[in-house]
Amino acid sequence: MSVLSPRKIGRAIAEAFRLTARPLAISGSDTIPHGAEPVSSVNRCLAAAMYHLAVNNEHRSIYVGPDAKAATCPGGLTHLGLTEFPASIRYFVSTGSAGYRAGEPPNF
Repeated sequence: MSVLSPRKIGRAIAEAFRLTARPLAISGSDTIPHGAEPVSSVNRCLAAAMYHLAVNNEHRSIYVGPDAKAATCPGGLTHLGLTEFPASIRYFVSTGSAGYRAGEPPNF
């Protein structure tokens, strides 16, 4: 059995499932991967940044680092387990929030 690189595994998954976007891998580390960019350099929203990585070839990897709380949306940080769920975003995505775009929900 041969050892496949992560890139070859990603291509095989994309081909087998007929994906139009690149598969993403997520890992944890105490060190920032070489060449990785902070998530906020792609998008303030973690979900939007991950989608951008999957459909575009502009960025190879991103990381969530110590400065993420100041530059990344609280929803993504909550889902990563890095912060408590803030009461202010309870209805943010579904019905909007008064302090954001006059109450309109975000458009992802």
